[in-house]
Amino acid sequence: MDNDRPILAGIFKGEITGSVGYSAYNHAEWTLSNLVNLLNGVEVPGQIIGPIEVINKANVSNLFKMYYGGKTLEDYMAGK
Repeated sequence: MDNDRPILAGIFKGEITGSVGYSAYNHAEWTLSNLVNLLNGVEVPGQIIGPIEVINKANVSNLFKMYYGGKTLEDYMAGK
């Protein structure tokens, strides 16, 4: 499972077939939200499973924007 910048660029270029990834921001938000709920006495599930995306050439640009806060894969590949 890898959604770092070089892997995503490799998928875009066709050097890598695909990968799976998840949004670290979403997982961090769920974790903190559940921590606050626990501290406030709210029962939370024992296991939380977040979405995992299959990354391929067709969706890699859009997922890059999601993973990296709106930055584009094209700008990354251009060294910006």
